This record gives sequence, structure tokens and C-alpha cells, in this order.
Amino acid sequence: MPPERIKLPCRKDFIPVARHAARNYFAGLPIEYDAELTVSELATNSVLWSASGNGGEVTLLFEVDTEGRSARIEVTDAGPLPRDPDAEVPDEQSMHGRGLQIVDRIAKEWGHKAGRGFESYWAVLTWS
Repeated sequence: MPPERIKLPCRKDFIPVARHAARNYFAGLPIEYDAELTVSELATNSVLWSASGNGGEVTLLFEVDTEGRSARIEVTDAGPLPRDPDAEVPDEQSMHGRGLQIVDRIAKEWGHKAGRGFESYWAVLTWS
């Protein structure tokens, strides 16, 4: 299956579009629902915490290696907004701040890379 790259507006109302794209691309694979959740969490982080969330774009990249039984998801935005480091630690009542913890539980591995004007978060999901 060839990789798929999708550019979307980086707005809350496009999170369901990102989820739908993941659901369609990974349909029938054992990681289908985990992929949808991973895309949802990473794209939501872009909307909430990146410079793209102010009317920019987010790029989704989906790849599958059926022989290696793995899938890679990458979400790229315009890089982080300046923020208060204390805001990153959710308390028990917080509605936000657990997306990467969820990705950490689902993914075999995940990480991020950044450069001038961009930041990408990626995750690799596997199945047996």
C-alpha cells in the first residue's frame, strides 16, 4: 500500500476528518482503531499547541509495511507556540494533557523531530 500524505486546515473541526482519513487508510488492519486514536491525539496536539492552530495547515503521513507488520503515522505542523512549562503537567481534573501518554501506551515507539518552521510527531504501531 503506497504512503498517503494529506494536508488539512489545522482547526478543531478538522479532527474528525483526520480520524476518518486514518480509519479509511488503515481499514482492515489489526491496528485500525489504534491508528485512528493516534492520529486524533497527534492532530489535536497540533490544533491546541502549534503555530498551525492559528489558521495554518497540518500534514498527515500514513505508511504501512505489511511484511514488517507495522504502520507509521506522522503529523507535521508549523512548530510549537511559546507556552508556560507548568501548563504541560495535567492535574487529575484536567481535560487536556494526556495525548502523548495515550500514544506512548499504544505505539511501539514514537518521537518527534523539529526544524525551522516545523515540528513532526510520529508513532509506529505494530501487530502480530
